[in-house]
Formats: sequence, C-alpha cells, structure tokens
Amino acid sequence: MSKTKVIILVLWILLLSFNPVLFSREKADTGKLRNFMLVFDVKEYTSHVKSAVTYFINDVLQEGDQLIIVSPKKLVGFSLAKLSGPKDKLIKEIVKMLKEDINRGMARYRDTIKEMMQSALFLSGERGIPSASDLPSILATYQQNRQILVSLRGNLEERLMKFNKIFRHAKADNRENHLLMISEKESRPIPEKKIIDQIRQSSFEYGMRAVEVFLMEKHKTELDFQKIQKAFKYAGVKFHFLYLQGKSGRFRRGIEYIDNSGDVYDAFSKLAKNTGGLQMSGSRPTSFFKKVDQLKKGKVVVEVIDQTMKKEDEK
Repeated sequence: MSKTKVIILVLWILLLSFNPVLFSREKADTGKLRNFMLVFDVKEYTSHVKSAVTYFINDVLQEGDQLIIVSPKKLVGFSLAKLSGPKDKLIKEIVKMLKEDINRGMARYRDTIKEMMQSALFLSGERGIPSASDLPSILATYQQNRQILVSLRGNLEERLMKFNKIFRHAKADNRENHLLMISEKESRPIPEKKIIDQIRQSSFEYGMRAVEVFLMEKHKTELDFQKIQKAFKYAGVKFHFLYLQGKSGRFRRGIEYIDNSGDVYDAFSKLAKNTGGLQMSGSRPTSFFKKVDQLKKGKVVVEVIDQTMKKEDEK
C-alpha cells in the first residue's frame, strides 16, 4: 500500500472516531514544532477572551505550529495554510466563533443560575416573607438546579482522555504537545447565612434541609489520576491550567455567593504539576498565555506557579 493511501486511511479512521477536525498532518521546516489545544471552559464571553486570542496568535503561535480551539460546544482545528494566512483574519474568525458558542453553549447554565437567584431572593425576603408552606418547593427547586449544574459539567475524565487521544495520534509528528485549559471558577447565589440560621431556628426539619441544600458541597471530581497522568505522559502532553476568577455576580441585598467548583482546582492543579505544566489563578487569560510562552522559552524556571495576579488585574 502506498504512503498516500496509508495516510488517507489513518485520517479517515480518526475522523470516524472523533468527528472533530484534528491536528493537521502537514509538516513545516521550522525546527521543533508544537501542537496547541486551547480549551475555553468559561461561563460568559468577555473582552479578556478576545485579548487572549489576539496575544496568542500574534505572540505565541509560530510558523508551523498547529492549533485546536475548544469552546463549550465545539472543537475546531485549523490547517497550516489558514494558520499561516493573515493573522487579523484568523483572530477575527476565532473570536467570532468563541463569542457565539460561549453565549449559546452556556445559556442553560446562566438560566439555571438565574433560577437559583430567584429562590435565594425569595428566602431573603426581597419578594416578601415566605411562609413555612413555601419552603419545601423552594428548597426542592434549588436542589434540582444544583443537580443541573453538576450535569452540565459532564464527565471530566472522559473529556480529558478524548483530548489526550487527539494528541496521541499526533505523537508521530515529534512535536511538543501543550493543552491549555482555561476553567472559570463557578459561583452560585445563596441566601445570606444569617437567613439560613433563622430558618434553622424556626424549623428544625427545614433548617437542616436548608443547610444541606445551600451550603453542603456534594460534588467531587472523580478522576483516575494514574490513568490520566500515564496517558498524558505517553502522548507527551503538558497540561497548563488557568483557574479563571470570573465575576461572582452583582450585589443583591440578602444574597451571598458560594464557590460551586467542587475540587476542580485541586484536580487540575495536580494534573498540571504531574505533567510539567503551568498552573495559575487570575482573571486575565493573556497573562496565562504569556507565562506559558516564557516557560517554553526557559524564562520561567519553575514548572508550577500559583499566583493571583492581583497587580495585573488592577491595571
């Protein structure tokens, strides 16, 4: 069988397996080349996304590098021909895709948070003092919405292994593999804790239920670290992680916001450390891309960095 037929057969099998556009099999004579996968796991589109994409395309991506962009509902690869074309046109295309897909793909998440806000406001007294007969339905609705948020996260291990599989099939190209995960911190609205205490004092049954529904963290990220770490190392993937500090939500009287990300931060931080990647916490993806680029160039001597970038956020 000719080399051309073998390549066509392999690509066909891959497309049947994944059904996204994969890393191109094209070559370029620029020395050590890299495969980049940028994963935007964010709740809403902001100008920081555009700034980050612009910086990455203009300052990080080099001739011959390959790129896949992952948004909430899409996985899009770009040919070397497109990546070597006009950068402003490429940036515009990527930003447009991210903006549309983040706004559309995260619509249910935003609607769910709004419903949780309505439940919290009801108990805060903004809509009038709720009667004891209202409590069961309010708590049941809020609990149901918490379950929806968990389901929207999907199977994290399955998702990471799918990404890794794409890199593994590109391993023969002898490229550096970098997965850059931008995961936004998730917060949910709850009634002020003093209101929850008042419910506990007025009704033991519903008080304990309110504590469970509003305050107890039930979701844990179940990951087989040995399996994922082994898979990433075999494919030569460095996992870089930005814990994006998004807006908690606008202030409302009687409302607090509580972290609803579970142990995602610990899970991704551990994976970054174990694969020689970079871990950061901040509100600007551009700063994250700059640090990853410095790590690649040897300007950052540590493999894992944990910082909040408060000074940069204040600029």
